[in-house]
Parts: sequence; C-alpha cells; structure tokens
Amino acid sequence: MTIHFGDNTSIATATGLGGKVVQVKKATITSSSSTSSGDMQSTGLSESITMTASSNKVLVFATGSMTNSSSACGGAATIFRGSTNLAPGGGANDGISMFYGEDNSNNIENAANLLILDTPGTGTHTYSVKIKAFNGTQGFGNRNTGVLILVELTF
Repeated sequence: MTIHFGDNTSIATATGLGGKVVQVKKATITSSSSTSSGDMQSTGLSESITMTASSNKVLVFATGSMTNSSSACGGAATIFRGSTNLAPGGGANDGISMFYGEDNSNNIENAANLLILDTPGTGTHTYSVKIKAFNGTQGFGNRNTGVLILVELTF
C-alpha cells in the first residue's frame, strides 16, 4: 500500500491490499506532562475526523517519547475516542503503551508507538492521546514531537 501524506486537510490515495485511503488528518505537540496518578489525563494532542461512510475504519497512530522524572517510576499512554479508552480492557488504568523502570539519574525515556484500528460509525469523532503517571511526573512527546495521525480506510 502506498500512502501520500499531505497537510491536515489533504486527501490521501492508496493502492493495493483491496483498501483505499479516504482521508488523512494529523496533529502534533511538542510536550505535555501529568503529575496525577489517579486517571489518564489529556496531553493536548487530539484531532477530529468526519467519517464519509459508517462502515469505514480509522487507523489511529500516535508516536512520541514517554518520560518519567522519578525513581521507581512508570507511566502509560493510550488513545481515546471521545471519552472511550480504546486500549484493550479500556479501563482507567489501561494503556496501549506502558513502562516501568529506573536509571541512575531518574530520567526514564521510552519510545511510544500507539496503534488502533477503530470503526467509529457515522459522524465526527475526536481522537486524543492521554497519559498517566504511576509515580512522579509522566510526559509524552517531551524529547521529540508527539504526532497523532488519523487515516480513514474503506475496504
């Protein structure tokens, strides 16, 4: 499959695998952080997509760095559609990407790649990346730009 990405309003094209890319949306952030260990919190990284057909799917891809500033720490990042956590299990503590660890200087960094294939139905849907700190301060996209890409697919 070949995908030609444009800006946030461009329509992408693809061939192969029996599928077709209908549209691509993209959002970025430079950094975000959370000091709460209670629930997932917004990173400010979000994008909306208006579906062209109810049976189409949305490939949701997010990437960035997850960092934590405390020893014996960890964190999680996940993708939400509206208020629904799309991680397997979908609970307040569930993330698509999680890590635990400690180094000598208490600076933990982990590349986070989040990927979900969703069938949201008709209408406009907002997808967002949220994070949770298990201890200390959890960051997303702190050392490189956090990116969220939505690709509407029809089969």
